[in-house]
Amino acid sequence: GGSCAIAVRRSLGWFATNVGEALLGAFVLRQLRSPREFFETFAGVLLFASIAIGAAGLTSFLDAGVVIATGAGDNYWDVWRQRFLSNALASLTLVPAIVMVPHSVTSVRAVRLSRYVEAALLAFGTLFVINLLFARYGPGPARIPALTYTVLPLMFWAAVRFGPTGVSVLQIVSSAGLLWATVNDDTTSIRDVLSLQLFLVLVNALSLALSVVVRESRHLQSLHGAVLRSMRNA
Repeated sequence: GGSCAIAVRRSLGWFATNVGEALLGAFVLRQLRSPREFFETFAGVLLFASIAIGAAGLTSFLDAGVVIATGAGDNYWDVWRQRFLSNALASLTLVPAIVMVPHSVTSVRAVRLSRYVEAALLAFGTLFVINLLFARYGPGPARIPALTYTVLPLMFWAAVRFGPTGVSVLQIVSSAGLLWATVNDDTTSIRDVLSLQLFLVLVNALSLALSVVVRESRHLQSLHGAVLRSMRNA
């Protein structure tokens, strides 16, 4: 009975702090720009990442306090690091997809079949790489930590070819797959999980920024081409 009551209080505390993080981040973002504008420019992505990480850091102080108060942890700062990286990764992974995907649904019908095939290859390639990283051959895992970086080319492929929307969707697939495989590995330590979360935070932020830079560059090239054509026709 007592342990159940503690678990309920802890869950309610985490729910309150997570809702507080979402409300704080949303309030600050709405005061500055509309949600979609944050993913249209490089400066917007940097601003979004700064606010998302800042909100995660602030609310994680309360998260860690809830854990310590309910007896689920011993070291406050260790708990804070765990909650901070989890909250920051969730914000950087979920928010871009929630904002960008609905705006892209209307243009799905106009996409060529080859693009669907390329997107499917990218998604299956990501899952295949994750499976290889955590495959077992005999006793113990056969993965090498440095092989985690093989996800990077796939993220950059999505950034160049599919823009912020494609990157945001692939971030959910890769982050969920890597974290699930890590947590379900019996040899995984807390340090391994934290290292992977930090890696994904950096990769997700950089790939999202790269996708916006590529799109801005293409937009400028199209404007430059339009100006040259108008000058020739003048």
